Amino acid sequence: MASAELGKRESARLRKSVRASYRDLSKFRKARYERISSYIGNAFCREGKNTKDRTPLNLLELAVSTYTQSLMSANPQVLVTSDWSKLRQHTAQLEAALNFLVRRINLEESLAEVVLNALFGMGIAKVGLDRAGSVHEDRRYFRSGQPFADSVDPDNFVYDTSASKWRDCSFAGDLVRVPIDELEMDPEMDQRVVKRLQEMESRRDKAEDAESEETVRTLSGNGGPENDEYGRWAALWNVILYRERVVVILPDADLSEGDNDVLPLKVSPWEGPTGGPYRLLRFGAVPDNIEPLAPLSVLEDLHDLANTIYNKVARRVNEAKQNVLFSAGDEEDARRQQGAKDLEWIRGDPQTAKEVSLGGVDGPMLAFAMNVVEVFKSMGGNLDVLAGLSPAAGTLGQEQLISESAGKRMKQMSRQVTAMIRGVVRDLGYYLWTDPLIELPLTRPMPGYEEIEIPFLWTPDMKVGDYYDYNIDIDPYSLTESTPTERLAAFQQFWQGAVMPMMPLLAQQGIMVNMMEVLKYVSRCLRIKDMTRFLETGAPIPENAEPPGARHTPAATSRTYNHVNNPGNPQKSNSQRMLASLLSGGNGVSAASGGPR
Repeated sequence: MASAELGKRESARLRKSVRASYRDLSKFRKARYERISSYIGNAFCREGKNTKDRTPLNLLELAVSTYTQSLMSANPQVLVTSDWSKLRQHTAQLEAALNFLVRRINLEESLAEVVLNALFGMGIAKVGLDRAGSVHEDRRYFRSGQPFADSVDPDNFVYDTSASKWRDCSFAGDLVRVPIDELEMDPEMDQRVVKRLQEMESRRDKAEDAESEETVRTLSGNGGPENDEYGRWAALWNVILYRERVVVILPDADLSEGDNDVLPLKVSPWEGPTGGPYRLLRFGAVPDNIEPLAPLSVLEDLHDLANTIYNKVARRVNEAKQNVLFSAGDEEDARRQQGAKDLEWIRGDPQTAKEVSLGGVDGPMLAFAMNVVEVFKSMGGNLDVLAGLSPAAGTLGQEQLISESAGKRMKQMSRQVTAMIRGVVRDLGYYLWTDPLIELPLTRPMPGYEEIEIPFLWTPDMKVGDYYDYNIDIDPYSLTESTPTERLAAFQQFWQGAVMPMMPLLAQQGIMVNMMEVLKYVSRCLRIKDMTRFLETGAPIPENAEPPGARHTPAATSRTYNHVNNPGNPQKSNSQRMLASLLSGGNGVSAASGGPR
């Protein structure tokens, strides 16, 4: 479709709508900027919101690191099934192809950025096909024709703000930077518009020098109008019109200037999934609003309040001083006391001098700051338990129950992340399935020998049925990386709870346990090379004979059980005692550390 087919009137109307919607979203961009400024404090290029005061308690960083580690820390594992029996034998091939693509494009990195953006506002993922003539910000990482999934900067995103629900939006788009040289060599671009881009970009730069909106990129000093770029670049909007199912490429300089006589660079039909290229991640839904209530938005004020109080307490400590007052006429006694050594006997009136302390730690103020920190952790979903920073109970059973209860909020957020990733992977699979020239080097297990992988080439003639006949899902437990110790603990729990009780039944069916394979798996988890070298193979022991080294236990034994009551949360109890001590005028040392009272 040529760009002129859109028409000047339709093009002008689209530019006006995009410009108005982007202006409406400025308040959300500003709020996100302030939120991230609080997050970085003064530790990131000294450009955060707290440039005068330090950030001794970066509570937002604690929340961000806890959430991201619990929500997204590994590549997703794709699962493919089908309700049609004739297609079930082909699900393994599509599953292997999707998992290959996930690793190929390093989907974990893009999804982690989407999750991070969603904590501060709204996370946006863009899925598409990078091919000749496409305008994509990171094309250098993908071969021509390969699907991609990237995170979209919320500062460079726009949607129809007149809609109250995402499904009702008439358009959405994102801003990308492209070398003008590439546009000049692309025959699908309207070269009349390309010739005007250099002049339009120059005028826009001068306008930005006079007045520019603060963005997150400017916090590190990057992206400012004073930075000279190498080469000629153009900022372009990729806008999808959902009802018309077309993609329009508009110059950003055109929108900034408000020229209505400039045609789009390109108008092409949308050939991707029905839902469009964007997948949103929104944690806190707001009725009749597309923008969410981000998790960190409800914690930002507590973070700022705690640091304000701690900075005030720190200033009082730095300005604290202790002086000695003496009465007029007692100068001689004061000099003797000033020059005396420790425990030296001196002559003088005991009432001559008096110590006076100014400043120092204010107990009620510090108690209030500690209470704010506890409220922050509670509002964040019991961050201490989620981050594993302190024991929540005195016993293992209580610890597990409290951890599961504290994780309910995290489970809800995890379900939303899984749903977003499921949509991204389904869109990636759509591009794989509809590619007529695709060839992927995959492997499959040999029948009867699952440990042996056979390489094969997945080609278009191996696709059977329709793409939507397959069910694309995500293993939610694959999103968080587990350590070898955690995998071994899960294996031990499964072995003791499921395998050991079934041993007699398995023996009746002629199923024996291959202990050598069990030891190999345990050695891999513990990273011990060849644990089997500690064992020797000998003659089998008769059924009724005692194995060597067997211990004899008495027929009758006695046991004594002692029940001990432990506090539910030791650290929380210590904090409460510290608060009580500070409020009562004490220094809080004995109550918190168990020292002498």
